[in-house]
Amino acid sequence: MVEDTDRARASRCVLDSAHEEPTAEDARPKPGSQATHPNIQRPFAASSNTSVANYSNASRTINAATAQFQPVPRPRPGTGSTATTATLVSPQYSAANVVGDDGEYDAVDVGAIPGQRLIDHSKYAALARRIDEEGWFPIIEAAWITLDAFQRMADDLLCTMDTDVLKQICFGNLAQAYDQIKASSVQLHQGFDKLAERGNDHPSIYLRVFCRGAGQPLDLAQAKMLVMQARAYAAQEPNHHGFAFQIDTALLAKKNTWAAVMNISEPRVAVLNTFANAIERTHKLAEEQGQTHVPLMHYVGYALNASKRKKDQTYSSTHWLSMWVCAWAQVFYKDQFAIRTYTVALITEEWGGPVAEMLVTRLACAYYHTGGFCIDQAGKSTNSFYMDKMTHLQWVAVWDGCLDWIRQNTQYDANKDLENDRRRALQANAFQKRLDDLEEEERSFRADVASFDAV
Repeated sequence: MVEDTDRARASRCVLDSAHEEPTAEDARPKPGSQATHPNIQRPFAASSNTSVANYSNASRTINAATAQFQPVPRPRPGTGSTATTATLVSPQYSAANVVGDDGEYDAVDVGAIPGQRLIDHSKYAALARRIDEEGWFPIIEAAWITLDAFQRMADDLLCTMDTDVLKQICFGNLAQAYDQIKASSVQLHQGFDKLAERGNDHPSIYLRVFCRGAGQPLDLAQAKMLVMQARAYAAQEPNHHGFAFQIDTALLAKKNTWAAVMNISEPRVAVLNTFANAIERTHKLAEEQGQTHVPLMHYVGYALNASKRKKDQTYSSTHWLSMWVCAWAQVFYKDQFAIRTYTVALITEEWGGPVAEMLVTRLACAYYHTGGFCIDQAGKSTNSFYMDKMTHLQWVAVWDGCLDWIRQNTQYDANKDLENDRRRALQANAFQKRLDDLEEEERSFRADVASFDAV
């Protein structure tokens, strides 16, 4: 079971396994072995101990899904003490370019990372529809299945969230859900607003939603118009100068038509074209499915102060794409569309911020190459969460206070217990399925042996 101690943060939200032995260390792939992932089994080998051996392997596989993660201590500046952080480094990128909320850093173009287009983002919505039965572990596994630290902090994050909010982010409409809550349930509405207010003093994850006044996304005709205008703007087509000037005037209040259509960098041209391609794909899919609207467009971020972060967003930052779309909407659909901002989750650890942003960004399909607004690599900017200007005691007090508030004002502990139950059931089902598969393989093997003997 998950146990809480004052400073044992590394194991605070590790959801337990239904089995104690063998350990996760036993299940970890050894150098040179064929297994590179805890869910990949070695080829079936027939022997007198086949069932026993594979039964043990299946047990190890299930336990590996809830392995303990031991974070790497990071020295706190000027104290000689250490603070618990996780080492999260992308295979393609180092963690060198990181900053705080001011946005002064070199952005990583996520859409340009090899293999991004191969990721099936539709799987998150399908898995989210089964949260009540299977919990959120399948979503975590699908989003980033190879990193234990990601799972630990993802569990912690999702324990702070309302499950209905998570579902709306994955396959629903959070803007409309919020309006419905506001109209039908004073208690739920107050809880939602309380979370938003807390985000002004508590490290949090926020979600920006581009929608009409009643929370609707773009309809098919509007989405098609957006695709055409984004491509024309990026190409700086001569017959589009007038519209480009209107867009830039709404965005930057420019007065010069040449400045309006000439000051666009090659990276932004590439982003606009990739974004247009993504919207075109969602438009085509919506048509095929008989939908009248494309999915909502999201931006996901994390901040120490959500309201301040909202005000800091400028066209010179990685928020420029959402601002450009808002300016486009103002030109073609005056005063109909706007950006809404919601605080959706609170952070319990400094090293949980990047993980939380990475998870929610993927679940919300918020990267621009999937039809969202996020351009930079999620979770890269981490310095603000370190609070390095504080003494170690001040830092401890802040994060302990964050956890205390979460436990007193959210369903954190109840969600943890519920997910423990769902995960045990999920593990038991997976374990039983593995045993059934092994028994079937053994029966098939024995049948093959019998046929050889008959010959």
